[in-house]
Amino acid sequence: MAWSWSHTHEAYDYARNELEKLPYETLLEIDAEWQAAEYTDEPYAHTPEFNIEKFNNAMQALSLPTEDELAERIWDRANEQRTCDNGGWNAWMCPYGCHTVNFGPEMED
Repeated sequence: MAWSWSHTHEAYDYARNELEKLPYETLLEIDAEWQAAEYTDEPYAHTPEFNIEKFNNAMQALSLPTEDELAERIWDRANEQRTCDNGGWNAWMCPYGCHTVNFGPEMED
């Protein structure tokens, strides 16, 4: 089960900064996961299906974006979804919740 974002502006700024610190390879993987996500019109279908072919194509893209471009695309998609783990500690940066960033230093392990 996941929650929806409901944090302060400072928490969102912190999470955005944490996203920008992720390694380029991780940003590429997260971006590919967003591209591979296939949402349905089914009521209450919160988890998108994963299309491995789209994921692999995205990972093999010939024109690779910069880190800033990736972080911007990922943040926009994550902000649109606005999902976090139970308790609201970690913002989901991918559609599946396997890539997260903290909302603040007090929330780090």
